[in-house]
Amino acid sequence: MPAKKNKKLLELGLKKFLDGSPIASAAEIADAGPRTIYRAKERVRKYGAVYAPKPENEGRPRELDPHMMEWLLMLLEGKPDMYLDEMRDELEDVYDRKFSLPTISRRLKEAKWSKPVAVKEARQRNAEARDSHQEQMRKFRRSQLVFVDESGANEKVGDRKRIWGYRDFPPKHSNNTEASSGGASGVNGGHRERESPPTLGYPISPPRENNGPGSSNQSFTKEAPAGLAPTQKEGKKHERYSILPAFTINGFLCHDIVESTPAPPWDTESFYIFLRDTLLPLCNPFPGDNSVIIMDDSQFHRGAEIRELVEAAGCKLIYLPPCSPDLNPIEYSMIYVKKWINLHTIEFQKAGDEGYLPQFFEAAMQAVDARACDGFFRKAGL
Repeated sequence: MPAKKNKKLLELGLKKFLDGSPIASAAEIADAGPRTIYRAKERVRKYGAVYAPKPENEGRPRELDPHMMEWLLMLLEGKPDMYLDEMRDELEDVYDRKFSLPTISRRLKEAKWSKPVAVKEARQRNAEARDSHQEQMRKFRRSQLVFVDESGANEKVGDRKRIWGYRDFPPKHSNNTEASSGGASGVNGGHRERESPPTLGYPISPPRENNGPGSSNQSFTKEAPAGLAPTQKEGKKHERYSILPAFTINGFLCHDIVESTPAPPWDTESFYIFLRDTLLPLCNPFPGDNSVIIMDDSQFHRGAEIRELVEAAGCKLIYLPPCSPDLNPIEYSMIYVKKWINLHTIEFQKAGDEGYLPQFFEAAMQAVDARACDGFFRKAGL
């Protein structure tokens, strides 16, 4: 099939021909033959364009027509946790025909439907209280808001949850012909052996000294059994720390880091001291910047002396609705801090070995820049 001519040139040549120019001259302008000009003229008469429009329904008919898709989407609104095979069974029961799983998946994707991870909401969450809180927060400027919350951390914050290992090779039977105690023949002790992984000609994990200046308290096995991921060997245990930060649109305003073993460090008295000696001296009377303090509804946050202290400093005190950490940007900031620590796991483990984890936590909090703060506030609906 010959390639289509340039549409603009063809339109220009046809215009010259309709204006009275000779067909040979018009064909030369369009870089086409005279028959192409005549055909373009006929298509303009029939379709209003030099080329015929593409048919609306190209290819074979769809297995799922619009009516079926509308029914399927209504079904998913009532049962959003269905699997594809369950959708197929429902469709086949209703329409008495066969449907393929790839077709259902493709049509859902075309309809811009996806299946993200379901987020479960606590039963104590109150929609009206959340709406009221968000409406109240719109009355304040971002620069006025100070969020306070507790977080915990220990040496496991620096652990990377996924590590490289050999692929899972298919198992094979051993050549051992002795029967096992359980009566299994041809297997080694009643178990099945796996193929040895391919070698690369050099050690997969070179041995490392664990007592050098750059050593880590977390070492990996030199080789992993076929089909199994390498394991992490834990080093010495470190103390668990509790972090009490105050977060603003410009980053962390202040913080307190204390050891939380063997008992949690925060109660009404210690929290009162943190507010009086650390946070409130950095705040301003309302309506200045850093003048609205927001915290969750933990029991030791709700003491009458806490409210009296904050209001005596000229600030406002607001409590988040029950079970609503998603409305607190400090939650997202601490996730960011812990990911930063995870990226610097070697330095973090060295800090744990040498006893300056609190200083490392401070450095991690300083890594939260203005752009990240803006994102955390937006994610919290502020």
